[in-house]
Amino acid sequence: MEKSTLISEMEKFHFGSKVFCSNGESGTVTHLGFDAGTRRLVSIGVKHGRLFGKTVYVPFSTVTEATGVGVTLNITQEQLFASTAQQAEGVLLDNRSVVQNTAANAKGTLNLVAVQPSGVLAYIVAHILRPGQDTLVREEYITKIDAGQISVSIPDAILHTLPAHRSDEDLQREIE
Repeated sequence: MEKSTLISEMEKFHFGSKVFCSNGESGTVTHLGFDAGTRRLVSIGVKHGRLFGKTVYVPFSTVTEATGVGVTLNITQEQLFASTAQQAEGVLLDNRSVVQNTAANAKGTLNLVAVQPSGVLAYIVAHILRPGQDTLVREEYITKIDAGQISVSIPDAILHTLPAHRSDEDLQREIE
């Protein structure tokens, strides 16, 4: 029997979060590239520069940690900026990606993606899939990953029992 990974051990990717290279802050997370067949994260889009910044894609293997604070890579800023990967591997998802519930005819947008340390999808957080809240959706409910869209199948009765997602910061404030 395989031991399940704790949520605290999973890599959590927030769109717009900071990216840190081994020698300093380097940009923000813009996209995630998934292999749709294996549901494995294969690449990360990093935008460096502000208004007219350049987005480059690095393999998931460069990630050492991904939390609510940011994403840490095991490469230097120079290696990131010199990256020639203009095209991502896999189907791209970003903060405008639609989360479509085919069983209840509800839509939301993608807010967060969590993967196992191996890169396999663990869960997503969908904004307004249920009115007025962010909803944590486990991998078992995800039926398909396409470019810009994730399809889920969650009957209404189950959808309303799924936990609302609360950020690490919200939980920390409540504890304090």
